[in-house]
Amino acid sequence: MARRYALANILLGPRDDPYDELLDDLAAEHRALDAVLARMTDAQWDLPSHAPGWLARDQVAHLAHFDEAAALAITDAEAFARGCRRHACGRGSRRVREAIPRPGGAR
Repeated sequence: MARRYALANILLGPRDDPYDELLDDLAAEHRALDAVLARMTDAQWDLPSHAPGWLARDQVAHLAHFDEAAALAITDAEAFARGCRRHACGRGSRRVREAIPRPGGAR
């Protein structure tokens, strides 16, 4: 990891905060994925992925959904919890539904 951040350390100073390093890693992953996706042809979006039964487009939609959910959890925890309750309602186990926090800390 030290080599990877050598230029950033020279330009920005050392990254002492593991959270900042995590954000840098996530941003680098997004840039790398964006570069791959930008080169894909229409036909490549319909190729099977490594996940059985999933196309490349399914895999990317899955990643995008969970990136958006994670961002919502960080920026608006109550809206995230409402969405989780809505999606878990009628699906999944009672134990999972009960584990999702409700406003005011109630379960």
